Amino acid sequence: MPSICALAEEGWADADVAQTVAETYLKDLGSSIDALVLGCTHYPILRQVIQETVGEHVELIDSGEATAREVKSLLKDKGLARLSPGTGALERQLCDDLDHFMLPTPPSVLLVWRRDSWGPSLLDWKLLRFGEMMSFERTDGRAADALRPVRITPGFLINAEGSALIEMGNTRVIARLQSRTNCHRICAASEPKAGSRPNTQCCRVRPKHVLRVRPARRTLGATHEIQRLIGRSLRAISNRRLMGERTITLDCDVLQADGGTRTAAITGAYVAFAIACKRLMKERRITKSPIISEVAAVSVGIVDGTPLLDLKYDEDSRAQVDMNIVCTGDGRFIEVQGTAEGAPFTREQMDDLLELGREASSSLSGSSDRPIEAAEF
Repeated sequence: MPSICALAEEGWADADVAQTVAETYLKDLGSSIDALVLGCTHYPILRQVIQETVGEHVELIDSGEATAREVKSLLKDKGLARLSPGTGALERQLCDDLDHFMLPTPPSVLLVWRRDSWGPSLLDWKLLRFGEMMSFERTDGRAADALRPVRITPGFLINAEGSALIEMGNTRVIARLQSRTNCHRICAASEPKAGSRPNTQCCRVRPKHVLRVRPARRTLGATHEIQRLIGRSLRAISNRRLMGERTITLDCDVLQADGGTRTAAITGAYVAFAIACKRLMKERRITKSPIISEVAAVSVGIVDGTPLLDLKYDEDSRAQVDMNIVCTGDGRFIEVQGTAEGAPFTREQMDDLLELGREASSSLSGSSDRPIEAAEF
């Protein structure tokens, strides 16, 4: 489609002629395809016009983005990917008049010029969103794929069988766990012998101290869903049969919130659960740990077109895409919660976020091993 290339080079992506040319080439194509590969580097510049022409049901695949993902994967496989935070430089190779590009602009920002009529004068400049992605800077100076500083304090509460304080940046969450043997259920299932007295000493259950369930306070929808999320995350990595007749009660309280509270609660809850299991084994109340895998959770999202890991509040509050990812230590997914806060996101963007979250969750799982080992009873 040579005419489309010319429109891109002249910066006429928003001109009426772009719509006319696109319809000439693509009008009858949309009804017969599900996806269209933008194989030329010029075509993404007219992406919006092409999408409107072929219809929203057709997925546009940017060959440049696909190539970048493959290069990223190759660099990681070869151990050449840069993991340390920092900013890089962008080198631009140009084949047009350099005067068109040599305006004073911030580093790593790509500008394209357009004009409304044939002639050499520049009428306006348009900042491309992917140029802004390259120069995006987080308010705390982290790289896009960097976690906030993580600190886990085991045994933070001395009266709980398992507890941990987890700090991710300025977000602080306490997780505490209590276990209770359900001996009253076992006793109720057994028939007393003739002439015997009821066992009032069993599991500290006495006639005047029967365990009662108090009416719970009304739980808000979001709070109830977070409770269920934490429960699902721990059930997925535990063999509950090894716990025997035992009820586990886990409480997570947010001391300070700066984004990522529910994901921090899941990671902290796992540490508290692991510590409690160690204690129960040491006290010979269980014979084998019910934990079959580690678990950790992180938040990811897209802010100003940039995929980010571990969003702070100022990032989360203006994210175009918000996602929470819960993974096992070996990278298997337990739960993925993703929402477009504005425009829908593409499959490619979702894959980028999933990979970002999966790698960070595995790293976070490794960071939780030391506080679990350091826990004292």
